[in-house]
Amino acid sequence: MAMSFEGASQANHVNLATPVQQGTIEPSTQAPSPPSPTPDPDPPQIEDFDALIKSDVQAFVDLGKQIGGLVGEQAEAVLQAFQAERTFILVTTKAKRPEPLAPELMTELHKASDTINNIRESNRSSPFFDHFSAVAEGIVALGWFFELKPATFVNEMVGGIQYYGNKVLKQYKE
Repeated sequence: MAMSFEGASQANHVNLATPVQQGTIEPSTQAPSPPSPTPDPDPPQIEDFDALIKSDVQAFVDLGKQIGGLVGEQAEAVLQAFQAERTFILVTTKAKRPEPLAPELMTELHKASDTINNIRESNRSSPFFDHFSAVAEGIVALGWFFELKPATFVNEMVGGIQYYGNKVLKQYKE
């Protein structure tokens, strides 16, 4: 049997605009939100890497900024490269099993490395060319994770760093 609203009396209508119960909900009666999950502590490898960044890398960046110009810009790119390396290391510590490297993990490291190398290549006549070269040669060592023998690879990179580092030392020797 179908019902129609047309013949219904006022007594049968419920006024929806008037609350059935008067009163307000007190904030204390609301359910508390669940606590946010605490982040996992960083693995020891990341803590050690953070200590390296906060001490040696940051000192390098600060000195580069004091010199200013392209030296400061290249030093900032070194910091970005180390931060990208940190992200990569953190991801690998959480991986279940080794898988091919995700290219997006390398994007920031490649950008920073390109910046460092572009500063070197576009400033060959700069009095800081040997400085730029030492940094550019050294930053390549951050690509150790592509190598089957990373320690050997990093040791080989030291030769280029020392070559330009010695040129810088000779330049400033009194």
